[in-house]
Amino acid sequence: MTIGGEMPKKVLPTREDFKEIEDYLKRHGFESLEPEKLSRERAYRLVPPRRIDGRETPFVYKDKGLEAWVWTSWLRNENRARENDPAWTIIVQSNTLRYSREPIKRTLNFKKTLMNWAWIIWRRVSGRPTCKECGFLMEISYKHGVVGARFWKCGNIRCHASGKPARLDWDFNMPPKAKKMLEARRKAKKKYREKRRAQGKDPFAARKNRKRWTKVNKY
Repeated sequence: MTIGGEMPKKVLPTREDFKEIEDYLKRHGFESLEPEKLSRERAYRLVPPRRIDGRETPFVYKDKGLEAWVWTSWLRNENRARENDPAWTIIVQSNTLRYSREPIKRTLNFKKTLMNWAWIIWRRVSGRPTCKECGFLMEISYKHGVVGARFWKCGNIRCHASGKPARLDWDFNMPPKAKKMLEARRKAKKKYREKRRAQGKDPFAARKNRKRWTKVNKY
């Protein structure tokens, strides 16, 4: 998706596109959650910050206490994509949103983009690091004063010889291919924000105005 440029033309995914996405996700250990299975998944769940028309089939990958969720905007029972709806890739822990990429718009490169970012969150979840000082799984934490920035942290200081929290870079355990993708996107976002600042505009307006994910009692 072009950051800060002209809005690309909407191109809805086809049944063939969805089947390719589904096969790709399942090869990486994602499970599809049909409506009846989704209703039993948890008493409280997170849903995307947009109106939900029809029963969407999300995909989830669970490992090391984290969950990678992919919402494709595809309505399996109706054999079509929603007319107005993006896709999402998020990371959840204990019903709490820990990471969400910007919504993925359905454009010409939608299929490739969604699979790429599904792979990114799969790598983050499967590569969740353990603390070198105490062996506990590290938590996703936020950098204060830096919008959207994250890092891995272990606050189990009683078991740390240093007596201090342990930290690792957010991209720790990510392979070169993933780091290259992430760096390219960060550079594009930085360029866009610099342009907004030069125009006297808030570089984070879209993030601030975007509706949040919420918890509901049922899907």
